[in-house]
Amino acid sequence: MTTINKELSRCIKSIGEDLIKRADDISNDIENVTSININATIESGTIINYDVTKNYSTLDYIHYENVKKENKKES
Repeated sequence: MTTINKELSRCIKSIGEDLIKRADDISNDIENVTSININATIESGTIINYDVTKNYSTLDYIHYENVKKENKKES
């Protein structure tokens, strides 16, 4: 295995380990999530960027906006 392959492997394992550590937080409110995107940018064996994005359905967003408006009225 070449050095770059070893570094790439190390980066992927590092991201995987972090996902395992954050699994409870990431899966929080999962019933409202339509999809989860995991994105990573690795260049020359270095993690440049790594993020997890939870996507919600439009109906959940509309419901959230309505609840937010109702809470403002009550204040």
